[in-house]
Amino acid sequence: IGSLGNIDDREKAVIFGFLSVTLRDEGCIDIATQLLQEAFRLSPDSSTFALNLVHILELTFNYFDSLQYAID
Repeated sequence: IGSLGNIDDREKAVIFGFLSVTLRDEGCIDIATQLLQEAFRLSPDSSTFALNLVHILELTFNYFDSLQYAID
């Protein structure tokens, strides 16, 4: 996804999460999903990112992966 310089992982996750929601709302589901997955990778304890991933994966009928994020 690219380098953001000296920004720590938690801040990167917040940026990616925000961009993901914005892009999702504009219909860019694939890139929004990638950004949200990266946000969750950077901040795996975030229930917000996990829940957003569950919902965005449901939009693409990817129920198996959606359930995996819900369980994890």
